[in-house]
Amino acid sequence: AKTTQVLAGVVTPVPQSGLDSVLVMLGISPTDDVRQAAEHVVLPTSVLVILVVCVTNILRARTNIPECFVAIILAAVFGGILQHYDLSDKLTPEELSPLVARVIALVNLPVIMFKCGWTLRLKCAYSNLGPVVGYGVAGCFLSIAVVGTLILMTGPSGSNWHPIGSAREAFAIAALISATDPVALRPLFTKLSIDPKLDMIVFGEGVLNSPLCIAVFWLLNNASADRGVAQGTFRALWYVTGSLLLGPFLGVVLTWIFRAIRQHALVVVEVVYIFVSCYLSYSLAEVLSLSGIITTMCTACLMGIYMRPLMTLEGFTSATSSVRAAASLADMLIFIMVGLMVTLKYEGANMAFGWSLLLFCAGARVLVVYPMTSAANFICRHIGAVGPELTSAHQLLIWASGLRGGIPLVLALELNDWAKNRQVAVGGTLTVITFMALIPGGLMHFLVTDQRIVKHAVYETLTYEQLTKIRPAAGVGKYLQRIHASLHTLLVGDDCLKLHVQRISKTAQRPGTAPLEPRPGAV
Repeated sequence: AKTTQVLAGVVTPVPQSGLDSVLVMLGISPTDDVRQAAEHVVLPTSVLVILVVCVTNILRARTNIPECFVAIILAAVFGGILQHYDLSDKLTPEELSPLVARVIALVNLPVIMFKCGWTLRLKCAYSNLGPVVGYGVAGCFLSIAVVGTLILMTGPSGSNWHPIGSAREAFAIAALISATDPVALRPLFTKLSIDPKLDMIVFGEGVLNSPLCIAVFWLLNNASADRGVAQGTFRALWYVTGSLLLGPFLGVVLTWIFRAIRQHALVVVEVVYIFVSCYLSYSLAEVLSLSGIITTMCTACLMGIYMRPLMTLEGFTSATSSVRAAASLADMLIFIMVGLMVTLKYEGANMAFGWSLLLFCAGARVLVVYPMTSAANFICRHIGAVGPELTSAHQLLIWASGLRGGIPLVLALELNDWAKNRQVAVGGTLTVITFMALIPGGLMHFLVTDQRIVKHAVYETLTYEQLTKIRPAAGVGKYLQRIHASLHTLLVGDDCLKLHVQRISKTAQRPGTAPLEPRPGAV
């Protein structure tokens, strides 16, 4: 009611939390008409999105340049025009940075992380589990160690390239900048039918290393003098473990609720239910002081396994298309924000640190890719893993696929007051995101045209018996299979799964058609 009165001009506007502070942050008085908000915020953003989509589709007929490349260039040009004609007085870094951090964290990242879990191909992920874990886990810690050490060596106590000399600050920046973007190149890989093993390695690396980077950054960013090392480590472990437990729990609850209402649900209800689940899981985790990114990803993985057999074929196709489109738009908006923020003049920003951090990330990427590729080929050669060995062309593409996206930017903007060089860290992060999207992203046109990389994937159609067959396993795998069998019986049931497989088999036998079978008991 207070916000409505302020917007209507009934009372004198006083900047407060909520909508008033957001409008003031944008340079708009709360008593202004909605027309000004549309003029300063919605209209420029819409024009940039339309331009990025149009230019990308025009270039797609001749090149294979990803959307992030075009988004950053057009946004930087737009921001440069504002700077040149002195039209950016309302786009100061101090006012724009908090807004960007909250928009990316609460609007963009939930749907991006949900898409990662919802579209995960478990069979392909399990077949390449060794390389994915190697790149995502071991590569993450190796990258943090290399980048953090190089930042310290080039600080005031070393080469004196930049003002960052604290070990805590250096490794916090190394943790946030090591999180890769699993979504930026996925549409391009899908369009060109990249080798499934290579696609899964790049995608799985981003899915695994993001939670680890967030955990290390949270531990360093929230440490304080009144807490011991043991207490801080325990809080970081609970931050990750609690998120890993909350995500599957929400997935089970949401899937069970959908099973109860599925007989009366329309296709639009299925789409809305899936789409809203990502924001519910993300916001609930943040309310409980846990990681929304980890929770949303785990929720999406479980829903993608057990909820698909409960949905109609049309509902699942529509929901997946909607999630992919929303994630693509969210990722595009992140790179547009990055392009705009690059043109702003950050107080205390250090260009030497930005270029140094870019070189450190590229060098650490080399130290991660080539040893892990050798280990993956050794496993493939001697243990008999699924898929061909990774060649030098695969290694170059994996190196170029380590783009940075919204997670590093959000973490950089969330650095607490203990970081004396916060603006330097934000400027360096923007430099890395921008040029890693421009240089390796621009090289994608030449890399993906290599016929040793582009291979059309052929996936077999599994029968009902193959899907329900549980092979004996030892150790952890045995208990995981028991958990899977219990969840399958609780959430899906054999009748729903059999009907789901029959629908897929009929669709595969008649290309171009999508026959829909009625649900059991449906009218």
